[in-house]
Amino acid sequence: MTSHSNRNLRRRLLARGISRRYIPQTRLAQLTAYATGITLLFGLLLLALRTFGGSEGAISFAQWWFTATRVVTVLLLFALLVRWVRQRFLWSLRRRLLVTYFFIGVIPIVLLVVLAGTAFYSIGNQYAASVVTADLHGELDSLRVGTNMLAGEAAGAKMAAALPASAAWQTFHTEFPNTEIALWEGDAAVPVFAAPATSTISRPDWSHDDREVIVNDNGKLYLRVVKHLRRGNLPAMLVASEPIDRALLDRTAHTTGLVRFSDSGNVDFNVDDASSPATPTPEAPARQRQHRPRIVLSPVEGGSLPKPAFSWDTERTFGSVFGVTDWENGQTGAALLQVRTRGSVLYSRLFRGLAGWGTLFAIFIGAIAIAFAIIELVALSLGLGLSRTITKSISNLYRATLQIKGGDFSHRIQVEGRDQLAELQRSFNAMTEDIERLILEQKEKERLQGELAIAQEVQDQLFPHAAPGLPTLEVHGVCKPARTVSGDYYDFLPFGEGKLGIAVGDISGKGISAALMMATVHSAVRAYERLGRAALPAFRQAAAVPGGESAALMAHATQSPASALALLNRHLYETTPLEKYATLFLGIYEESDRTLTYSNAGHLPPYIVSAEGSVRKLDAAAGLMVGLFDQPKYEDAHIVLEPGDVFVAFSDGVIEPENDFGEFGTGRLLEIVRAHRSEPLARTSEAVIQAVQDWIGAGEQPDDITLVLARAR
Repeated sequence: MTSHSNRNLRRRLLARGISRRYIPQTRLAQLTAYATGITLLFGLLLLALRTFGGSEGAISFAQWWFTATRVVTVLLLFALLVRWVRQRFLWSLRRRLLVTYFFIGVIPIVLLVVLAGTAFYSIGNQYAASVVTADLHGELDSLRVGTNMLAGEAAGAKMAAALPASAAWQTFHTEFPNTEIALWEGDAAVPVFAAPATSTISRPDWSHDDREVIVNDNGKLYLRVVKHLRRGNLPAMLVASEPIDRALLDRTAHTTGLVRFSDSGNVDFNVDDASSPATPTPEAPARQRQHRPRIVLSPVEGGSLPKPAFSWDTERTFGSVFGVTDWENGQTGAALLQVRTRGSVLYSRLFRGLAGWGTLFAIFIGAIAIAFAIIELVALSLGLGLSRTITKSISNLYRATLQIKGGDFSHRIQVEGRDQLAELQRSFNAMTEDIERLILEQKEKERLQGELAIAQEVQDQLFPHAAPGLPTLEVHGVCKPARTVSGDYYDFLPFGEGKLGIAVGDISGKGISAALMMATVHSAVRAYERLGRAALPAFRQAAAVPGGESAALMAHATQSPASALALLNRHLYETTPLEKYATLFLGIYEESDRTLTYSNAGHLPPYIVSAEGSVRKLDAAAGLMVGLFDQPKYEDAHIVLEPGDVFVAFSDGVIEPENDFGEFGTGRLLEIVRAHRSEPLARTSEAVIQAVQDWIGAGEQPDDITLVLARAR
């Protein structure tokens, strides 16, 4: 029902002038069109509900259905796109091979390169950050050692004001000139003289253990060491603070690259690592746990970008999130670390401990990369070459089939190479040559068939269509060729009033050559017959005159079958090839005395079947075939036909057909004639022909079948 409705809808759209290309033809396209229409309807409904203030339930209902139908429509459109790509874009074998090779050979390499690049960048990114972090922690460790030395001095000094004069303090100040020192006894700050002269460091109440951390204090980064000690009976805390500024970065990152610390946005991490304090304890003052406004970190940078070690040693920028501690509450925050450096710098830092082996390792990795690239290029070139060979061969075959389809059988493919595809193209060329030759042969055969049809029509005119007969003699003849034309011959010749000639012959061979010779025999016999009827009075008058013997002989020849066969033999012997000859039975029936005068030139002897059923064989006056020898002898014989006698003459095509039981034979022929001797001759002839065809069965008729019957009345 749905298919019928779809057909009616397409019919109406076509009737309104809409192009067929805009009408969905397949079920998938129709389903996609319906889904798109439903999605648009729900979209318009949702827009109307939102515009005119629909209820929340109605809007939710419309929104759910709009989303669901939109997902279904997108999936259907994707399926249509996949089918279009497969049927249209990938119709060409060349595109299919290229796409297949792209996904098999190129995509994995691209993914591998991307994966390797991502891995190398991630490793380089982390390594660059770890190098900078290691340099800062090295500085922080040095600061911790100096701070521990100061803490020992501070624990033993009675007066804090005397600390700057100590040797340890002087050494520390020399190594860390920009470092600020703060000291607390209990909760009270103890003034000490240090650079700068006034301390800006607040007491870290959240720190209960010794720590060395990188902190964010009021938007600036510092290296700070917290040391707990006792001065007398009171607990004390010593803090050393070194700012992370350009001077420090120039000193620590001069061999790494250009380093920059900046604000990381609203990133807020709580990472518990060795350089970050734990979260505030419940014993910490409440003000430390209160939420404080976030302090933006002021950017600071230092170091310098190294010079390239070689031409392709390009600049690389790495970024990482760097954990810092908020000095006010001890919570872990984040700063953004950016490092601009070169690959050679990171490589030299990575393989610093391998000395000369690092260079060898780099050479080895580079050689592997170059070998891999060469292999990939060779594989790519081989794949493209193979694809081109295959697609070119297929394209040649496709264009050749189009040419053949258009009737151009002379088209040949220009074949290059010696592979299987080239052999396939050569086979195609050989096939087209065979087809072209067969077409020419077929045309020639059709031409010959046309000529044979014309020859058949001409030959059919040579056979008598109406048996002339006599009041005392009824005649009938039939010839069934084995091929288009026949080499058998029969004719009824009116030799004047009360006389009728009967001729039955068989030409050697079959086909056109036999038919042409049959026409020659027919024309010669007819010429003798007509000559005898028209010139007999003149020949007889010439015979009465002295010297008229030749004319008398001619007159006798036209009345004597033996003389006629002699003249026919001379004619054929002189005008036809030696291998061409004919057998011929010629008889002349005279109504006055019911006598049949006959002569036989190598033909099968006829038979006489009497009214009582007895059979006589006319084997007298037997001679040689006509056209084979120069001067054979022929004689006449006579027989009187009684009323009811049936004369039976035939060719070898009647008695020689064979099957599993042997030849048809003369006996079967005569039995059929005897059984039908009282019936019309046409019926008797039909019975004989049908019996011969039944004897042959489904096989091909081996020879021409000719049967001539005559019955005396």
